[in-house]
Amino acid sequence: MLWQWSWAEPTRAHRDHVAKVVSMPDISGIWMATNCAHSVFDQPVKVTRYVTESNIFLPFFGTMILTLVVWIYMYVRRLSYLHANKVDHASIATPVAGARVIPHEVSLAAYNLRNLLELPILFYAVCLYLFLTGNVDSVQIASAWWFFVFRVGHTVVHCTSNYVPLRFSLYILSSVGLWIMVVRAAVGAFGW
Repeated sequence: MLWQWSWAEPTRAHRDHVAKVVSMPDISGIWMATNCAHSVFDQPVKVTRYVTESNIFLPFFGTMILTLVVWIYMYVRRLSYLHANKVDHASIATPVAGARVIPHEVSLAAYNLRNLLELPILFYAVCLYLFLTGNVDSVQIASAWWFFVFRVGHTVVHCTSNYVPLRFSLYILSSVGLWIMVVRAAVGAFGW
């Protein structure tokens, strides 16, 4: 949770004094746990930590699980087709031969699986780099989620309707999140 605001009345005797718990990032994006002196009636405002660097791994593993789901879906579609049509395994021994025998609609998941082994590889690398160097911040986490969410959309369209204009738009949108991560990581690494 990036932001959380909550109010609580400390005691009945101090009903006019309200303690406020606030969660927000500091300027550099690193989350700090500190006590601030400013509040109503000198009650401290406690800044707590809700976002940690390990949160970068939620979209990271989400993308891996998405790849697993597509891989399973691809084999279910292909094996179902091969079994239902009693296709001889020798007739699909090479990728070119398989493309001639297996219809395009059945192969959509295979095409998407190839896509999931292209830009997501860079996504995995930049996530690991950011975590290992301690450069994960709220912008990087938001960009990682951006990449993942639009990647899921791209996969759903690619494996179902395959409506190319929508699929391409989702691909571009997901790529924007990734390139923001890459450029910010490079700027941080070289101090530009």
